[in-house]
Amino acid sequence: MESSDFRLWKIEFTWQMREFKRQLYLHFEMEEDSAIFDHYPVTEAKKGHFGLTIRKEHARFIITFEKIFNRLKKIANAADPKLKKLEADLNKLIDDIQTHESKERGVLLDISRLIE
Repeated sequence: MESSDFRLWKIEFTWQMREFKRQLYLHFEMEEDSAIFDHYPVTEAKKGHFGLTIRKEHARFIITFEKIFNRLKKIANAADPKLKKLEADLNKLIDDIQTHESKERGVLLDISRLIE
């Protein structure tokens, strides 16, 4: 990739990353503000545990994202070997978020069954 092409790609990707972070943050904020997960599981001994776990995971995802994003800003050209590691780390983060969301969907299904 030409140097000028890389710069254009990096600018575009930086904007996409910023938008992804914004959407991710809003999504996490909505979940946390609704406090729906604070009422799961229903057993009194464990109530609130899942909600706390969710909040910790959200914070970890945002911190991991910030670290990846900061590394991206330091990459100067497409030949930089750090770009492959950055790509792998970003893909892992996305996989972790998808697993997290799947777990949340399972909990929401459990909660909906309790309401019925």
